[in-house]
Amino acid sequence: MPRGGARPNSGPKKGQKYKKTIEEELRIESLKELLMPHAQEVSSVLVEKALTGDVSAIKEFNDRLLGKSPQAITGPGGRDIMPGVIFLPLVNESDE
Repeated sequence: MPRGGARPNSGPKKGQKYKKTIEEELRIESLKELLMPHAQEVSSVLVEKALTGDVSAIKEFNDRLLGKSPQAITGPGGRDIMPGVIFLPLVNESDE
């Protein structure tokens, strides 16, 4: 048998989960069970804070409602760069 390298049929089998993955899933499920009965109350508090002008609550509300905004791409001097597509002409060997 050769030394080192990958060996056939070694490693985890398809669909097998590591113990750490299973523990993480169980932890998330238990947190959901604990927090879901209070989701309406937490949402109400977040909306109340956003309506009073709390900037962090407004940001959180918008992130949850609209999704996170992409990070701006800035160039020299801090000016925004608008990404675009550049179309280059096709060069045929027959044109040369």
